[in-house]
Amino acid sequence: MNSLSSPKDLATLPSGARVFIDANIFVYHFTQAPLTSACASFLQRVEAGDLRGITSVVILAEVAHRLMILEAIRNLGLSPRTAVKKLKEQPDLVRQLAHYKVVTERIPSIFDTETQGR
Repeated sequence: MNSLSSPKDLATLPSGARVFIDANIFVYHFTQAPLTSACASFLQRVEAGDLRGITSVVILAEVAHRLMILEAIRNLGLSPRTAVKKLKEQPDLVRQLAHYKVVTERIPSIFDTETQGR
């Protein structure tokens, strides 16, 4: 199995290819990162049916967790080093966060509903 190593690799995937989508693709897509545009283009191809994307519930949970932490750092001013610990100690802070949920819930709509679960 080939491993992709650059944004250019995402663009050169042949039409109809079946690809497993890891958490980083979604995290980069939903954040302002250097790879945001490459990941957005890739996911547009999946959504259009040009590529057959698959992922897992474990990946969705990882995406939700990472986006929650990033949102807490950005919106609550938490330190990246202590954000997870702070959220565990003060679960009420998590209730103040909502954006990570909204974007994570959008992920399944990217996939063709006829092929979900296969």
